[in-house]
Amino acid sequence: MLTWFCPNCWESIPEDGSRCPSCGYRLSEYASLSYDEKLLLGLSHRIRENRLAAVSILGERRVERALPIFEHLLENDPDVYVVREIVRALYRFQSEYATRLRVKATGHRAKMVRQAARAALHYDDGQNLEGRAEARQ
Repeated sequence: MLTWFCPNCWESIPEDGSRCPSCGYRLSEYASLSYDEKLLLGLSHRIRENRLAAVSILGERRVERALPIFEHLLENDPDVYVVREIVRALYRFQSEYATRLRVKATGHRAKMVRQAARAALHYDDGQNLEGRAEARQ
């Protein structure tokens, strides 16, 4: 049997419901959201695998609107696997904001997150970031 979740609060809902009994979200509104907006909602899903998939796809699509949410999750999410996936997703972004987040992640409490952040900083689309910084000076 499938379990259905409200895309707003992620509580279980009946399959044929029109509103979430927990938060009142009109489920018909979900259909009008863009794919990226649905992925952004997926970042707060209860199931780790769903959150990992949302992070990965947002990174592949380079959805800039995800960056503030990624920053919040880097600082607050207790799931180090999700945080490591965020660091990997940040590797795909070319903005200064994403670079600052990768640098920030090098100080994360989890070793595997720090390692992923260092790797993401060392190579940026095949170019060493230190060389870029020297070129700018």
